Amino acid sequence: MSSKKPVWIAGIARGHNGGVCLMKDGEIIFSIEEERLTRQKYDGGPYASMIKILDYTDKLDFLVVAHTQNLEQTAGKVDFSGDDVYTGLARKLGLIKRTPYDGSSHPQVIDMSNIHHKLHAACAFYRSGFDDAVALIVDGAGTFITLDIGGQPTTVWETESIYDCNYPDNFKTLYKHIGANGPLMGAWMPEFSSEMYDEPKEATHELVLSENAALLSHTKQLQNIAGLVLLKQAKLWDYFHMVSQTLKHLKSLEMTHLYLVQIEL
Repeated sequence: MSSKKPVWIAGIARGHNGGVCLMKDGEIIFSIEEERLTRQKYDGGPYASMIKILDYTDKLDFLVVAHTQNLEQTAGKVDFSGDDVYTGLARKLGLIKRTPYDGSSHPQVIDMSNIHHKLHAACAFYRSGFDDAVALIVDGAGTFITLDIGGQPTTVWETESIYDCNYPDNFKTLYKHIGANGPLMGAWMPEFSSEMYDEPKEATHELVLSENAALLSHTKQLQNIAGLVLLKQAKLWDYFHMVSQTLKHLKSLEMTHLYLVQIEL
């Protein structure tokens, strides 16, 4: 019998449709969305789902948090201790070490908010069955980024991204469209640094910056054609045109990989 200690990792999606996925040695033990426990559709803040982890283990090696915005800066805070609510709850439950909060992130908590679109690409790629592919991600509000534009800090966010994906864990950013609420001066940068997306310092990608996060002019028409219901918090983008233009871009790059498309509505 092996005496090797199992590795427990819990992944959390903390935005809309929040939920938890618990893994033991790389195998999924359970996965649940918060709405299944709270009976509130699209519920976020998966606190009930985190408590469910105790049904399977009382200790985690890592707590991995996915969102579009920085955990430390945007999540709610625990009274008095000051740590974010997800780290605080895991600490109180004993799932992670009860290290007193000193203003820095907990060593067992990994915040992946800086690579939101890359996480979408990983979801598409790992379920595809292929060893290499190109992933196209369409998501109206991915990772929020603060850029210095004209001497002013301006919040922008990912809207469309293209990645070159290679098994087991190589995801290279090829192209990215960044949008904002505007007005701002648009820009095209053929070699923008990819370092902020956890890629090598010398890595670059093509970047398009525009004052609009995406196109909304055909939303009603798309609803009629596809019979889609626009949910209260959902965003339906003019993605048909965007996909067409992006595939042309892929062809210009002479990409011969399989195209994976993931669209978040």
